[in-house]
Amino acid sequence: MSGTFRNLSTPPSEAKYKQHYFCDYIELLVLASGDSLSKSDVAMRFGKEDGAEKEDEEDSYILELFQILEVRQNTFKEFYPFEVKNGVVSSIKLKDNLELYHNSYLFLLLTSSLQYINQQHIFGKDKILENEFETFSYRIFKRYLGNCTQVYQFGASNEAGYRGTLQEKVDNLAKNLKYQTKYKSHYFDKRNSGDGGLDIVAWKYFPNDINMTNIEIYLGQCATGENWLKKLDDVDKFKNYIDFEGVFTKYMFIPYDARNMDRTFTEEKDIHRDLVMFDRSRFFFSRSFVKYRLFQDLKGFSLLENIQKHKGLPNHFEKDTPIFEDIV
Repeated sequence: MSGTFRNLSTPPSEAKYKQHYFCDYIELLVLASGDSLSKSDVAMRFGKEDGAEKEDEEDSYILELFQILEVRQNTFKEFYPFEVKNGVVSSIKLKDNLELYHNSYLFLLLTSSLQYINQQHIFGKDKILENEFETFSYRIFKRYLGNCTQVYQFGASNEAGYRGTLQEKVDNLAKNLKYQTKYKSHYFDKRNSGDGGLDIVAWKYFPNDINMTNIEIYLGQCATGENWLKKLDDVDKFKNYIDFEGVFTKYMFIPYDARNMDRTFTEEKDIHRDLVMFDRSRFFFSRSFVKYRLFQDLKGFSLLENIQKHKGLPNHFEKDTPIFEDIV
């Protein structure tokens, strides 16, 4: 598995108040090494700053990171694949026995850490994990919405949805919704087969009713890059393409656990109130019941199994264990 990870000696470049990036970095270091990581190990990775005051600040910051990791452990409960000890001696390691459902958390960790994953070496090309995150989100969202719902992928990683040029996709979406298009011909390049910023589209319908007006419509954007905040309004441009005759609900799917210690969103001041966030935590606590077999075809999950076997990590991969329980 040599070459799977890269640049692990370089901590995240984000502002320090965005602590979730640094917590992901610590978790990834543990996954990559298969070893336990102590508070002092993390300090060495971050580099020592000169001066007793700077050193105290650094120690205090790393302690906060371990506190957040402990909060993650308490939040995700049995689905959390790491064991965190926080006290006089703080440490984090992978659980002694990994179950199938742990790989869903680890898959989201990988897709949150793309700058450290050598996809070209692993898969022979880039963008595999980005595309598979769209598929992962689509499959979860489909179960989250439940019955009387049509859910489709609109993005490039399309396994069940819209195909063709962007203009053709827009035309077909408007036709399915029985709405009128309102774009001008020069809005689209005939060579553009992208998604226009829309990755998942869904709507709830009433059985045996052909009237599609005044129904719930959902437009979703998936973002794995650290610039996900810049994509919050991407789906709004579809108002210029289709006359929706009302409002639609916007969703943003991200693999990050973008939370503070109190579980508020770290970037809350930048997130619009008309947007529904689907972050790592909400993937695990949606009202869904999903089994591992729904994801075992994804290359990211196969990669995780190979990493764990290569590191000699004990696991129970022969089991078909539910990833989600119903939340009452």
